[in-house]
Amino acid sequence: MDIILTLLLGSTLLLFWFKVPRKVIYIATGLALVLGAYAGIFSPLAVLSLLMLFITSTLFFKNKQPLFLGILVALFCWVLSKNWIPGILSWKALSHIQLSEGSIPFNTVFNYGKAFVGIALLLFMAPLQPINMVKGVVKYSYIVLLSLLTLQMSAFAFSYVQLDIKLPSISLIWLAHNFFFVCMPEEALFRGFIQKQLHEKPLLALAGSALLFGIYHAHFGPLMILYTTIAGLFYGWIWMKTQRLEASIALHFLVNATHFFFFSYPRAL
Repeated sequence: MDIILTLLLGSTLLLFWFKVPRKVIYIATGLALVLGAYAGIFSPLAVLSLLMLFITSTLFFKNKQPLFLGILVALFCWVLSKNWIPGILSWKALSHIQLSEGSIPFNTVFNYGKAFVGIALLLFMAPLQPINMVKGVVKYSYIVLLSLLTLQMSAFAFSYVQLDIKLPSISLIWLAHNFFFVCMPEEALFRGFIQKQLHEKPLLALAGSALLFGIYHAHFGPLMILYTTIAGLFYGWIWMKTQRLEASIALHFLVNATHFFFFSYPRAL
């Protein structure tokens, strides 16, 4: 059942890249929610929390975007994507994987709560267009290059990673998981929602969303807070330049993929 639910949620997120009626996405999302509840993957409390996420998001975007509702939406997104609501199970597709002798083992977990967060926010944002990923990365290639150099140099400086070029057998599942269940939901929340809501003060929006992005990764340790805050500045920078979520998704994915294929993943021993 986990495989079916993962494919359904992944396919729903994929639909945002095509010109399909929003009602199709609503139907797919509802089907995923019912399937998860029927299979016992979502508890009644989890179902209620997910419904509240969609209700508050709808009320926020369909009205004049009142501050208290915006804060409520952000809180729902945060706790659901962090799996802090009891009763939302995740699928550990890969367990204790060690890609090389010099890296620590890791798990690949499909976080259903985070997928629903991405869907709930993307429903009310501009349709995603693949061409905008290419345009953003090409036009602002200096941001891409500067981000890759800065992030990897800082990781090296703290001995967080070592050079480790590889093509693991799990590459396809990792790429799908990272793009649909990590980059899309996180960029929808931190750039598409938080940074955009603070757009009247661009520098505050950039710094604030990046800092929150760093805090979001606090469970990986203090060094990761710093690293992801710096990353968030670059993701927010390219979003500011393009005003397109596709560009920040593309940069986020490129940074993660570079880390995965060329350096110790997730970090050096």
